[in-house]
Amino acid sequence: MRNRWVWTLSVLLFSAGIAICAIKVKTLGLPLTPDQDTAVWTVEARASFRGRGGPLQARLFIPHEPPAFEILDEDFVSQGYGIATETEGLDRLAIWTVRRASGPQALYYRLSVVPDEGALRHEDPFPGFPQKPVRAAALDSAVETLLQEVRLESADIESFARALIQRLHGPARSGAVEMLRDAAATPADRAAQIVDALAGARIPARIVWGIQLDDGIREGRLEPWIEVHNEQEWLPFDPMSGKPGYPARFLVWKIGAEPLFELEGGRSGEVRFAVARSMREVVDVAAQRARSQPSFWMDFSLFSLPIQTQNLYKILLTVPLGAFLVC
Repeated sequence: MRNRWVWTLSVLLFSAGIAICAIKVKTLGLPLTPDQDTAVWTVEARASFRGRGGPLQARLFIPHEPPAFEILDEDFVSQGYGIATETEGLDRLAIWTVRRASGPQALYYRLSVVPDEGALRHEDPFPGFPQKPVRAAALDSAVETLLQEVRLESADIESFARALIQRLHGPARSGAVEMLRDAAATPADRAAQIVDALAGARIPARIVWGIQLDDGIREGRLEPWIEVHNEQEWLPFDPMSGKPGYPARFLVWKIGAEPLFELEGGRSGEVRFAVARSMREVVDVAAQRARSQPSFWMDFSLFSLPIQTQNLYKILLTVPLGAFLVC
């Protein structure tokens, strides 16, 4: 009878240890083997402008739950400014305020992200079918002609969006396409044109802004992307080629056509981005992730103890293994 309770207790303790270990590996990303490194991307947004000598408020959109990435930490660098953050739907805003600002000014926002394929953006509800846009007569005729051509080549919303983009930015086939191309000169104009054309077909679409994470970028800018709703989820598309999905290492920064940076009491505002890649130990990344979430699972780890105590426990934890081998 006594041996049965000993075995039962042993199995329970062993199961509890395995469960805690599995939770740490799954939720915090703690490695099972030593000397594992992972890539950490640091992105810095520099907002520069000129103050007019009076009160100033600056508003900058910043990432919020970007898909395929996890935010480890973020910093706001702004000497003499007050800082606050607000959430607007799926986006976040950093708001800097100061009583007086004159001459050249610069504000910095820096964040570190780590790739996480399991990190999914929280989906907002179905936005509803958009109203048909009001356009000039000639432009409206060109859009309707294009939509009729695309309907014959598509079977569902995904194929419709892909065919529309490919017709707009592929080899010209008609005068309607040429007219629409002439009306959109910049990538942002082209993305807005695609959203407008899809609205004519009663298909919800929106512009998504992001940055391609490449090491060494110093003067980067956000790139527009397109997301189309198929009444179940948002589907991303390359606005130039119609290729579905986001490219590798594409960090979604904001959603919507609103300006990235807005000023009240200043002028000549612009935002530039810098990107750097570094390698960190997986254990350090897991500890930082536990601080940002926050997670109490790291409290059940030796890493929460002082270094001297960690070294002592590393020796003590080998005693049961030695006793087992002796027995």
